[in-house]
Amino acid sequence: MLTRSGGEVATKRERAEKLLLSAAEAARQVYGVSERTFHEMRRRGLVPPAIELSPRILRFHRAELEEWATRLPRQQRPASAGMPPQLLRGQQAKRAIAGGTT
Repeated sequence: MLTRSGGEVATKRERAEKLLLSAAEAARQVYGVSERTFHEMRRRGLVPPAIELSPRILRFHRAELEEWATRLPRQQRPASAGMPPQLLRGQQAKRAIAGGTT
């Protein structure tokens, strides 16, 4: 059960909002990239298909995004220690767009 910061139980809509993300939220929270980079990733098939609520409103399942993020190419040499995971995923996403796997 999801609760708000004050301990109140979240509504169905609030729970759904946590599971479905807009492109801007997905870019920032899951991949750590700009919205523009996220749409480029979408164009190249590096993120799961969107749920079309209307022609201009797209949503993405958080769990699917996180699963696809784990499939992005990894660096062969270790990244900076202490770097947030979102930044690491952002670097991986940019390498995938560029076509590199290292």
